[in-house]
Amino acid sequence: MKTYECTIVVDGQKQLEEFKTLMGEFSVTLSGEKPWGKRLFTYPINKKESGEYYTMKLTIDPSKLAAMRQKLDYSNIVIRSLIIDEENL
Repeated sequence: MKTYECTIVVDGQKQLEEFKTLMGEFSVTLSGEKPWGKRLFTYPINKKESGEYYTMKLTIDPSKLAAMRQKLDYSNIVIRSLIIDEENL
């Protein structure tokens, strides 16, 4: 198991809960959720003008990380996501 820092942009609380449910499918442990609040985008993303930002720590088996990222990229749950290895911070 390895720890990563994850920052996501979602439309609202409902999408945040869907994100957490998706993380459960990959046996991810989430901790230290830090909301940044709602912020306006510089330019529209998928016809959306703003989003809610969250940063959290996640612990996952590195072999499952690529599949999790791919599922996040193809889902409509998050607008944008960034996952960074905690060792590189």
